[in-house]
Amino acid sequence: MLYLIIGSVLASLFLFILHFFGLRLRQKLEFSHIQFLAALNAQTRSVRKINNLLLLLLRILFVLAALAAFISFFLTSKSDLAVADKGSIKVIVDNTWSMQSGFKGERVVKSFQAARDAERLTETWLLNNGEKNAGEGKASSGRESKISLALPIEDFLKSESGSNSKALPTYVLSDFQKSTFSENVLTDISKSKNAVLIPYASAGPNFFIDSVWLSEPVILPQSTISLNVRLAGSLQKENHQVAVQLKEQNELLGTSQVLLESGQKRIIIFQIRADKAEDRQLTIEVEDATNAFDNQFFVILPKPSEVQFKVLPALPNKHPVIQAFKEEPAFNFSSTGNKVNSLWVYEVPESGRNIGNIDELKQWLNGGGHLLVLPSQGNQQPLLDFLSKVGLKGVREEVKGIGEKPMKQPDLSDSYFRPIFEKEVKNVKMPTAEPVLTWQSAFHTILRFTDNTPFLSTFKVANGSVHLFAAPINKISPFAAHPLFVPVMYQLALQSTSARTLSYEPTEGGISLPAPLPQQAKEPYKLSGFSQTWFPQQQVIQNQLQLTLPEELSQPGFYDLIRGEQALGKLAINIPRAESKLESFSATELQNFMRERNSGVKVLVLNDRNPLEKQLQSEERPNALWKYCLILCLLCLVIEAVILSAKKRGSLI
Repeated sequence: MLYLIIGSVLASLFLFILHFFGLRLRQKLEFSHIQFLAALNAQTRSVRKINNLLLLLLRILFVLAALAAFISFFLTSKSDLAVADKGSIKVIVDNTWSMQSGFKGERVVKSFQAARDAERLTETWLLNNGEKNAGEGKASSGRESKISLALPIEDFLKSESGSNSKALPTYVLSDFQKSTFSENVLTDISKSKNAVLIPYASAGPNFFIDSVWLSEPVILPQSTISLNVRLAGSLQKENHQVAVQLKEQNELLGTSQVLLESGQKRIIIFQIRADKAEDRQLTIEVEDATNAFDNQFFVILPKPSEVQFKVLPALPNKHPVIQAFKEEPAFNFSSTGNKVNSLWVYEVPESGRNIGNIDELKQWLNGGGHLLVLPSQGNQQPLLDFLSKVGLKGVREEVKGIGEKPMKQPDLSDSYFRPIFEKEVKNVKMPTAEPVLTWQSAFHTILRFTDNTPFLSTFKVANGSVHLFAAPINKISPFAAHPLFVPVMYQLALQSTSARTLSYEPTEGGISLPAPLPQQAKEPYKLSGFSQTWFPQQQVIQNQLQLTLPEELSQPGFYDLIRGEQALGKLAINIPRAESKLESFSATELQNFMRERNSGVKVLVLNDRNPLEKQLQSEERPNALWKYCLILCLLCLVIEAVILSAKKRGSLI
């Protein structure tokens, strides 16, 4: 602006000197005949006419340029005033787990680079709008620069739905990971008129632990257990040799190196000796030189234990249920069965005698115990009375003579069957059964008949669980001879065990685990780790403790679960598998996506040589057209001065 003022002053001085003090050149011509004067007079008249027409056009152009400069300056000032009145700039910075990975072309992680760019962007915006306290993040008029350190896609879409073209743009700084930004989400964003997308590309391929599980359902003391580790890669274009180590604190328990092919997964098995009577904290490390992100996976290995069975009244050894449980060394039959990992098995006799102590059963269920009830043939009234006394309502006797009904294939999407079926199995030939009981609803129905009536369900009674079959299970039962019988019975037994989860991955920002203490306790649960303590949002639903992790908890590792002054155990929290897959939309893909939908959303391609705030300033700052109009006015004055000077010189010829 200063150069424009100085140039205008110099041009005005030049015009002033040229107009009033211009040199007039006089020249004497001798003519031999007066007819030459007539020709010269005609020529001078035509030149004067052209000069007058040119002067008219220049003056009209001068007036139009001056008017355009005034209008442009007025509109620009009004637009700046409207921006100042609207409030502060809005910047959304993605701080999901994947933003902790490396940034392409930089030796920093994407979250750090995005936060730094957002801070510089807001400071630059405040300075450009005349703010003196931009370095402090506040404007002199009381406005603030708003930076959201999370990526609430739904909130962003809601805020953009009612916006108009004159509103301030919303800058979204993210890696635009494909697992988060689906095509539907991008389509909703494309409807915005004021969004500016700034993508951050990943540094390179990422190798990570996809999942970890035990081959044995229960860890026996002094046994050798197999820890299965599935290794996967993201953004992998060629085969890589990847080394994996298993550590317990600083002790190396095992190491392995595998060739990981592009787009494939490999399973590594570590053999561990169960020689410690306590939970063990294991760390699986991946040697990944290309990306330091997500190279550790944390596991809590539960202490050795066994599942006890208490059978009342006594069942013969050839009973299918007894035979199925005796095949597993980790299952032990006891006359007490009062340990935490215990399952009580009841087959109520037709006579209704020797049922057992009902008060003892109710106390067992109140303490969170598990009870498996097997109906018998014949009269079901003793069984219905038994269920009513322990607190299970809504069960009634099935219509007599209904006959055998075919069973429905299991729902493989049910988490109950995930440990049973490694992959989807179709056209499973299911057995038949003759139901003697029926009910309308249950906490969890595991198996059904083809008419959608229940065959095996789990009910919540007090703080415990009751598993109930609709048909008798005996030697002649078709289900007892089916290959699905033993896995289903094992899963029922394993549901009575505790500490079965090796690690937790936050889903939608939260985790779910069995409630360690009764729901009636008033002390809240808290998480402690890395010298910090958090009180997450929490609720207990059907004996499941659901914790919403705070945004500050962004580091995977081991955390203590505490209630009051009592330490309830340790949790291993890892980065979600979806966040480890760094496939994301590039700037070119986002531009093409928005262009195909005729969207007004802008996509900025980051340039290493030009800072982000400079790129935004050059793209978003409006052109000052009134300056060019003033320059055109000065040119018109210069040309007019030259014409007038030449005209004066010609008049003296």
